[in-house]
Amino acid sequence: MGLGSIFINSDQENIQVTGGTVVCETDNANDFIITSKAPFWNLIFRNTYSALSEFRLQEGVDVGSTDEDLAAQPLKVLNDFIMEGEETTPGVQDITLIAISSVANNNDVYVGGSWRMEIGARYTNRFNSGGGVWVYNTTYFNQTDGTSAIDSFYYEMSTYNGALTLGNVVMNRTSGNVLRLVSSSNRANSNILYDVYGDITVESGTIDQNRFTLRIWGTINNYDRLGTFYPNGSGTYPTATGTPDAAMPFLVIYDLMLLPVR
Repeated sequence: MGLGSIFINSDQENIQVTGGTVVCETDNANDFIITSKAPFWNLIFRNTYSALSEFRLQEGVDVGSTDEDLAAQPLKVLNDFIMEGEETTPGVQDITLIAISSVANNNDVYVGGSWRMEIGARYTNRFNSGGGVWVYNTTYFNQTDGTSAIDSFYYEMSTYNGALTLGNVVMNRTSGNVLRLVSSSNRANSNILYDVYGDITVESGTIDQNRFTLRIWGTINNYDRLGTFYPNGSGTYPTATGTPDAAMPFLVIYDLMLLPVR
């Protein structure tokens, strides 16, 4: 536990975020602790230290002259979230967002725009509680004032292979708005890019898996579009009859792997 690097304990009626970028930079061995009731418009994680840096969502303890305490809070980004890595700074050390560290400390992450996880970026979103029982957080792609018609979720590794593990995933944006799963041009077609160990739910909007594989171990709840594929971003579906009826909840399978829960 610690005093925190960002500690915002404002009442909701005193919070208004309409723009700007917060850069969270680590240049030493200390963990960067975020405990904030307020969302961020744009958020950047950056590591300038000589080793791995960890950004943790956890409680703030004895903060300020009045020793304020605040329980751990979800991380909310209204527009774009960037975890910088090799693409921005070649040779940079790795960076990790730890959203869950115990059964009790389980924090969700909300992104209203695009999320970019560059080479070396990691995301801890599940916890082994013992006996093979895993606890997951939830990653939300929600509608905000920062949401665009097409946003992206970018992930890459130095080997151009291997998937980002996710717990639960919820897409809830205006119908017609798209979250496109993307990676670098070095990654092969059909490569498994995201591995969802929990449940995936599309309340509204489209999750476009692009040219990659989306592997799901849990339950699928699809009320709009999941799995649609636009070759090379051309905006056309791989169907003989053209674009499906926009009013109809639709699942177009390119490489969508459905597996038993483990």
